[in-house]
Amino acid sequence: MKGKKVFVSLMLVFILCSSGFSLISFAISTNKNKLKETNESIKKQFNLVEEEPTYYAIIIGIEQYKNNI
Repeated sequence: MKGKKVFVSLMLVFILCSSGFSLISFAISTNKNKLKETNESIKKQFNLVEEEPTYYAIIIGIEQYKNNI
């Protein structure tokens, strides 16, 4: 009886961990897609050819600075 309770509790822990891992991986993939869309829109807006992410970060920083002034 005690072994059955331990087995059931271990199965529940495994199910919870696997569902949590799948949620985390889904959130990461969604965030990557949003970043890719943002980079594409910035590239189109400023007609950038370079693939360096630092250019995008600098442009975003300049735009945020302009908006705060």
